[in-house]
Amino acid sequence: MKRLIDRGNAALDCVRTEEWLLASILVMIGSIHWLLSVPVSLVQSLQENVIADPSVQTGLGLAFLGLVILAGWAIIGRPDNIGRRTLGIFRDFLPFALMYVIYESVHTIGPSLHGITYDTALSKIDLALFRSEAYVDFPVAVFRTPHYRFAAYYLAFCYSVVFVVYWGLGIFLRGTRSRLVFRRYMLSVLMTSLFAYLSYILVPAQGPYESFVRNDIAAQFGQWSSYAGALSIASFADNIRIMHPGGQAAFDAFPSLHTAWAVLMIGFSARHVPKLLWLIVPWAFGTILGAIYFQQHYLIDLVAGIPLAAAGCYAAHLLLVTNGELPAHEQIG
Repeated sequence: MKRLIDRGNAALDCVRTEEWLLASILVMIGSIHWLLSVPVSLVQSLQENVIADPSVQTGLGLAFLGLVILAGWAIIGRPDNIGRRTLGIFRDFLPFALMYVIYESVHTIGPSLHGITYDTALSKIDLALFRSEAYVDFPVAVFRTPHYRFAAYYLAFCYSVVFVVYWGLGIFLRGTRSRLVFRRYMLSVLMTSLFAYLSYILVPAQGPYESFVRNDIAAQFGQWSSYAGALSIASFADNIRIMHPGGQAAFDAFPSLHTAWAVLMIGFSARHVPKLLWLIVPWAFGTILGAIYFQQHYLIDLVAGIPLAAAGCYAAHLLLVTNGELPAHEQIG
């Protein structure tokens, strides 16, 4: 009996701090759904996204292929302990998958808790701080250029491939840099995302397209110089909408997680793979501008994404220290 207890304690000691954290969050979210009688949308979302959407299938397939190549690379480099090393690589990337599970589970919690959404307040903050409705003014400026179609395609591409980029950079760092560099990166993305999900519960908001433009779509389009250009926004926004169960909009406007991820990936590329900046920087700026162009975020959401990334990096540092992977005096980043 004592041997079994010792083995159990040893197994628990092997569980990383972030794994305990993720498990606790999943239990907490499940309990909230049960208490609020809010249906958990994860199963329906996975079915609609993975089974019915070819583009998501392609992205997941590429991510899985990258992990398989990475595992094969590790095995060739050190053929000893093949099974443990392969499982270790997939375990390293498990938090990325659990992030998605949590994200799909928080969509309906905020409005159910508050009974309202905060889009009007965020729009007023934009007007007070920036004297502009950027989600209208920026598309108008783009539509008045002769190359707005190219701009729309470029911004749509950048905004859409964010999941491929952060998985891809993670696979690249895991395969070509030290494991500690990868752990810093993965945990920074993880903690940044979790902080954003908490904000989506505390400050539920749909974003300007769902809250304002869709409600008065003809009048808004009539003010702009190109009806076809405005339709490109509607088409892209609707494609985002169908990614969620029942075609409902997600309450994930404040802060902009796309912006936070873009800032993180610029920072890690600049420090560890400077040559990648030629690819990362154009993608990152396209992603951030796309958040406004396609009216998914208010300008204050983008601004809030910057300190969000900094908080995620700091929290990742604390996790590494807690796990014993990093001395407390080590530089953050």
